[in-house]
Amino acid sequence: MKLKDILPPINIDDDWGRSYKEYIPRFIQYAKERKYIKEWDPIDRNHFLSSVNCVSSLRQGNFYHNEREIIQNSWDEFIKPLEVIVTNPDKFCKDECYEIVHTIKRLINSNKPSASLRFLAAFQPSQLCTIVSVRYLDELYYNLQKVGVDLPNYCGDTIMKSNCIQSFIKENYPEVDVLDLGTYPWRINDLLNSNYVSNSISNNQNNVTARICSVKDLLGLKLNIPSYQRPYRWDKKNVRQLLDDINNSKNSGKQRYRIGSVILYKNDSGDYEIVDGQQRITTLLLLAKKCGSENDLLDKLEYRNLDSKQNIINNFTYIGEWIVEHYQGTASIYWEYVENNCEFVVVEVNDLSEAFQMFDSQNGRGKDLETYNLLKAYHIRAMEQDAYEVKVACDKRWEAATMYDATPTIDNDPNIDILRQIFDEQLYRGRIWSKGKEAHKFKKSDIDEFKGFTIDKNHSIDFPFQNPYLLQYLTAKFYNNILAGTTAVQTRFKNGDNENIDPFVNITQQIVNGKAFFDYVETYVEIYKQLFIHLKGYQLKEFKEFYYKYCLNYDGKLIEAESNECFKPVGYANRSGDSYLREAYKTTVLLLFDKFGERGLNKYYEVLYKLIYSERLINSQVRRDSVAKLPIRYVSIINHSQNLADLVDLEEMWITKKSECDKQVEKNDTKGIDNIKSLFK
Repeated sequence: MKLKDILPPINIDDDWGRSYKEYIPRFIQYAKERKYIKEWDPIDRNHFLSSVNCVSSLRQGNFYHNEREIIQNSWDEFIKPLEVIVTNPDKFCKDECYEIVHTIKRLINSNKPSASLRFLAAFQPSQLCTIVSVRYLDELYYNLQKVGVDLPNYCGDTIMKSNCIQSFIKENYPEVDVLDLGTYPWRINDLLNSNYVSNSISNNQNNVTARICSVKDLLGLKLNIPSYQRPYRWDKKNVRQLLDDINNSKNSGKQRYRIGSVILYKNDSGDYEIVDGQQRITTLLLLAKKCGSENDLLDKLEYRNLDSKQNIINNFTYIGEWIVEHYQGTASIYWEYVENNCEFVVVEVNDLSEAFQMFDSQNGRGKDLETYNLLKAYHIRAMEQDAYEVKVACDKRWEAATMYDATPTIDNDPNIDILRQIFDEQLYRGRIWSKGKEAHKFKKSDIDEFKGFTIDKNHSIDFPFQNPYLLQYLTAKFYNNILAGTTAVQTRFKNGDNENIDPFVNITQQIVNGKAFFDYVETYVEIYKQLFIHLKGYQLKEFKEFYYKYCLNYDGKLIEAESNECFKPVGYANRSGDSYLREAYKTTVLLLFDKFGERGLNKYYEVLYKLIYSERLINSQVRRDSVAKLPIRYVSIINHSQNLADLVDLEEMWITKKSECDKQVEKNDTKGIDNIKSLFK
């Protein structure tokens, strides 16, 4: 099955796509004529150098202004290799591409793979992808491999990866114009994450099958909503988008409209558990009922969450209003098209653990469910021995952390997704750094880091190394049931921990599946709030003032808000490199606080800051890849320390690093960080 047979058509009807198709041919023509860039039409030159509307602009590629000037002034070094590239549009001119990249690196004294790749793609769109960042390119490459595409392992070679992706897209969309193809890499990642079905799925030891299924056939199955599913959360905007998309397809005369994909698990009773697709299936059932179609599935499906019930009521009313507006008196015509002409890719999974690996649920525009929600489904499933009320309580705590109300925030958005924050940064990267490994982006392939073993009457431990964890788990249960209130434990906060902070967990522990996992997560949600959100709280006052001054606001900009209860970085502190350092610092702070509590943090938060943020002074640029390994040595010291005296190694490490910092600080651009520089004197 070809990619084009699986994915829906790719729409490029937007300002960016139109600008790309208009200006790329002009850049190519200038290169064919061997024209110096300063001789280009000023409008075209502006689109290449500065405009945000054209994908090939150097501005979008993250060349600084002075670097763009250097490139312009040295254009004679690019004329010859560019001429070879543009006169051979169907040939991958690898040597010339590397020559240009090396020339750019030499001229600006910096390696900028993303920016250089976009420079090249402006002149050979048939061979190289117009990708904004190397990180996006890597993610796209990984996703294509994940769905069974045989791509070589080129490691960090962005040029070869880019060419492989573009060649693959050309093979699967041979009828598409070259300039259209140049825009596809931007869009294909979302499609892969939302609607893909691949040969690798169909051939996975017969555990997974995929088929195209009409809405009528899908709603005719014995479906149920398992307890591990999230609530029905679609609002009117999501519903309207689905109804409008289907209506546009109908009005344009299309005989088939692909709504998306669903993942089903056939359980022992023969029912199909909806692993992915609940939001769309529920909405279609509401539509069927409003259109007068007889389908009793909506009456049989059980929605346990109050949010689900309220959203069902609201959306049912809205669907009625939409029907009146578009099909007054003829609703059955619309439903007939939906039922018979609209279809899903139905992925049926016989192994539930595999279903969770594939769990790629979407919201209203096909965006992925956050990676961490794969873990919610997994761990609720592990709570088979727990009462229904306990599962509901875990679900509520989890969902509350995804929409934490921290009013007011700087952008007036009252909700913060703390779970995404701590899983992507503090928990995942803290655990990986504690193993002495580089910690990069938290991806779906990494969720096994938060899976452990299950302890209940139906599950015995498998190996001797698990015995201490079993003992810890049983001791914690005994303490909570028998000794709580009679025997004191050491708290992390000097004035006592909140009741939802578990004294028996630590970030790097072996994970125990089920309720214990939810208790573990809630502990660090609460600690994160106290350390990094509630900056006006009475606990750790000096640390919070330091964190605000040196991590969020070190260029002295004023924050206009009714309250300083919650802050976001502003000014120079909002730059990407600074954000990488800030998250690394927060993670080391959390690891230190987790082990030594308020006493340890008060003593060493400034030393940790200097160790982490000295990178901002030593290097002119801070990249995520370099920060991925930066804290490993500091985390190792924290993990191996048995008391506060052992942490003196952090101070010794800073003394060594300070000399390097003093040598480099005057050489590099430290604009906007005078506050930081003063701290390092």
